[in-house]
Amino acid sequence: MTDDLSNTFGTPGTRLAGMLPARDKADQAAATTANTDQGTTPERQPATRDSEPDPVGNEPTEAESSADVDSDSAEAADLTTSQVPVYVVPELIPAVRQVREGRTNAEMAFDAIDAVNGRLPELVAKRRTPPTRSGSRFPARDSRRQRGGIRRVLWAIRATGQERTILESIRKEMGAESVSELVSVAVEARYLKKTR
Repeated sequence: MTDDLSNTFGTPGTRLAGMLPARDKADQAAATTANTDQGTTPERQPATRDSEPDPVGNEPTEAESSADVDSDSAEAADLTTSQVPVYVVPELIPAVRQVREGRTNAEMAFDAIDAVNGRLPELVAKRRTPPTRSGSRFPARDSRRQRGGIRRVLWAIRATGQERTILESIRKEMGAESVSELVSVAVEARYLKKTR
């Protein structure tokens, strides 16, 4: 195990050489300057117009400019999505494909939650209620293996921060253990009933 790794993997950097575009000296100087000036931000250069000067009063004030930047970054944060894992029964995947009609998983999930909203507490409770044993007055023990007893697969949705907040609020209101449980009971109730 003392072999020279270059014999196994090749000479370092030979496969990647020449793949990136060459940088000119101005780019290198700008990168060097940016690295040495860490902690400082360059001042914003005012926009120029070649035809005529700006009329008085049309230049935004510094406060207005920073407010625009703050609102732009807030809007961007609202539109940034992240993956929300949802575990569903395997039969849901083909059922969803049949009725997708160009909608995303998130759109389908939100439509399902809206469609079964009145039944969500019942659906969540039903998911959690252990089955009763026949011939016994006692319910079956609630172990993870017996509880679901159903194999589930990942069906992810992408949600914005605002949508995640709403999902979390509904989860708490309905008593679901997780957003995954909330979404899965809704989509299974909405889309599986058409194939059953």
